[in-house]
Amino acid sequence: MRRNTRKLAQTAAIVTRLRKRITALEEQLKTALETATTDQLTGALNRHGFYDRFRLLSAHARRQSKELKGCVLIVDIDHFKNINDAYGHATGDQVLSALADSIRVSLRIEDIFMRYGGEEFVMWMLDADISQAIKLAERLRTAVDKKSISSGSEDIHLTISVGISCMVTTAFADAVQEFKDALVIADRRLYTAKTSGRNQVRAED
Repeated sequence: MRRNTRKLAQTAAIVTRLRKRITALEEQLKTALETATTDQLTGALNRHGFYDRFRLLSAHARRQSKELKGCVLIVDIDHFKNINDAYGHATGDQVLSALADSIRVSLRIEDIFMRYGGEEFVMWMLDADISQAIKLAERLRTAVDKKSISSGSEDIHLTISVGISCMVTTAFADAVQEFKDALVIADRRLYTAKTSGRNQVRAED
């Protein structure tokens, strides 16, 4: 009887150790996946993570034989190079993180965004139309315009420019390619916003 009790206790101890090990491995896997799909500075998705999520949305629409529609917004920090040059990269990183936080607060739960490169972020508003996208972009632009970042004894005033393009795909279209085509259009409109005085939203050519 005592021998059986001892064996049961040993087995229980082994099971407990295995469970702890499995939990630790699951946490490590979760961290590795987040590192692979997330921009470590801003917490936004990186390109890999963003397109993975976008493909899932596209697949879901295809399974339901539905169109995939929405709007692409590309956001750029005005005069970001000047901020980096004048205040240093640490302050530049602080500015990027602050913008990412503002975007995160502005987006709806079904929307996704990524750090696209440098000081640019790309947002995808699922099932949104152009008026909804403009409204969100203007709300974000206004919020950032009111924001300042402290750098030593100075406060840095931030502004952003935004380009927008909307798209609708059929269930059998290459949604990722159509997204990239819409992104090219949004980027062109962003360029127009930048060359027309900055701190503005452009949703048409």
